[in-house]
Amino acid sequence: MPIHPTAVIGQRVAIPDNVVVNAYAVIEDDVQIGNDCEIASHAVIKQFTRIGARNRIFEHAVIGGEPQDIKFKNERSYLQIGDDNLIREFCTFHRASGKSKIVQDVLPFFITDGNPAQVRGINSVGLRRAGFSEQTRRALKNAYRMLFRSAMPIEEALVQLEQVDDEHVLHLVNFIRGSKRGFIRAATDDTDENG
Repeated sequence: MPIHPTAVIGQRVAIPDNVVVNAYAVIEDDVQIGNDCEIASHAVIKQFTRIGARNRIFEHAVIGGEPQDIKFKNERSYLQIGDDNLIREFCTFHRASGKSKIVQDVLPFFITDGNPAQVRGINSVGLRRAGFSEQTRRALKNAYRMLFRSAMPIEEALVQLEQVDDEHVLHLVNFIRGSKRGFIRAATDDTDENG
């Protein structure tokens, strides 16, 4: 059955028959989901969210929450996600209030923020909450520094990172190498590495 009986689905939701919604997922009103998507257990899709085709949203992701903007006064705003994305565990995507537009891939394990969007550092809090070891968090922080704070060309940094004995660093390298539309980078003057 594509929609698990324990999933909570709002009244005004457009979900094609070929979408899989797993146990305990929550999909609020005013959501549209494209063909061939999979929503994992305990994922939450908030109102005013539009999701394209062939997306996989993993466990405990929260998609479409209110903007993280102190000027936000409950105006109607939307989150629109295109096709063919992997939204991994514990990711949060918020609705826009500063007309944000993401046209390149967003790197895993890092915080991407701003308009225009830029990598701000590793997501230390999210990684810690998700149970990543201190060793892995340190390896990812070193990967961030190598990719964005050294004068090393990206290809040379990737070759060095392939030698790191950490599956998450290797996932990051493979993600960058597999990017077809490029990936969002850090600002050259940004010094915030978020722990």
